[in-house]
Amino acid sequence: MQRHEFFQSSAFRQAGTFVALLSAALLLVGWLFYSTLSGELLEHLDERIDDQVALFETQLKTDGEISLVALIQRHMQTGDVEDRLFYFGRNGTRIAGTDLPETVPGGRGYFTRADIAGELDLYRYVNRKLGQHDLVVAFEAEHIEEMNAILRRILAWFIPLVLVMAVMLALVFARRSQARLSGFRQSLGRVADGELSVRLAASGTNSDVDRFAREINATLARLQTTVEAIRQVSTDIAHDLKTPIGRLSIAVETALEKFNAGADAAPDLQQAQVEADTVNRTFDALLRISQVEAADRTSQFSRLDFSRIIENLVDAYEPAIEEAGARLFVDLAHDGRLTVNGDASLITQMLANLLDNALNHAGKPAAFAIRTWSDKTHVGVEIADNGPGIPPEERDKVFRRLYRLDRSRTTPGNGLGLSLVKAVIELHGGGITLSDNEPGLKVSILLPVVGD
Repeated sequence: MQRHEFFQSSAFRQAGTFVALLSAALLLVGWLFYSTLSGELLEHLDERIDDQVALFETQLKTDGEISLVALIQRHMQTGDVEDRLFYFGRNGTRIAGTDLPETVPGGRGYFTRADIAGELDLYRYVNRKLGQHDLVVAFEAEHIEEMNAILRRILAWFIPLVLVMAVMLALVFARRSQARLSGFRQSLGRVADGELSVRLAASGTNSDVDRFAREINATLARLQTTVEAIRQVSTDIAHDLKTPIGRLSIAVETALEKFNAGADAAPDLQQAQVEADTVNRTFDALLRISQVEAADRTSQFSRLDFSRIIENLVDAYEPAIEEAGARLFVDLAHDGRLTVNGDASLITQMLANLLDNALNHAGKPAAFAIRTWSDKTHVGVEIADNGPGIPPEERDKVFRRLYRLDRSRTTPGNGLGLSLVKAVIELHGGGITLSDNEPGLKVSILLPVVGD
């Protein structure tokens, strides 16, 4: 992956957006933390000052000026003179306490005062006017400024450190994400070049990207199956139709030669008609399967009585069954639960194809059976015969279009009957399995029942 591609990628832009949002969040949180803690310290100090002022005010109102002066002196003697400063005066003249800087405005604020060593100390004060008296209470506030300085240093180190770590992690994750997306792009490029077996790599974390990769892989698998099926169908069409088209060509050429020679060409033309009908039936069947697979016919579905459809079909096949000398065993369930949602004509054609196969491939004497059943979720039908059956290794292949067993290539048919059966069943959301009837073949179909 080229560096300029990474810087232009959506992963890099998302990483930049994340870092920017994190920076704004850290600055906001840092400011809230600093202002809250600093405000709490200042509020606590103001409460102490206000309590002291309230004590002096009460003393002045209750016992007078002399009593307040004595109280201030006791406080100055028992306390640290550098920690707490008091001033009590009248008309600009100090009566008790310490001298203060010349400018101490009324209200609340800060001032600085030099200590014994000559260093300036910071004080928080309240200046209260009590009639003709001035009362100033000041508490040392250097610890608040020291704490604020510590907080500022912590935030000055913490915020950049977190941002640097966030930038590094964001770049790492962005690069990993972009590398994975680049891998996806390369894999899809190979698919576009014809490598349909390529799949996207999944990390196994079940993340949204993994789920996306699995969905793409499922789509690619279906695409590969479809393309391989088309290739197989093309090969099968070329293989299976080559013979009848060749015979058709020979019959037409022979008929032309006889016609030019004045001989009777009717038998050859009849043979040409038979071969043309075979080709037409094959293409009609292929078109029918494609229509079932591609068209949205579910809007035409209706509630159907499965047993009733089979009864009608058995009645229609009864003459052919008698003519073939076959024995048919029918066991149809009539419990009111054999109701499916589907297309009556397609289901009838599907069952007719299975009955045709049973009649054509049954043994001598021919015998086959039809049984229906149901449970809470599915309607089932089994059609079994006593013929040679289908070998286990061939049972999946017979659903492919134009696929025929070797023993069936000399018999009438085009290898599309079971392909149509499977297409109809899948359209109805069902399933089909082939198994051994010992002897013969058993075809089992499941279709979902209609909910109440």
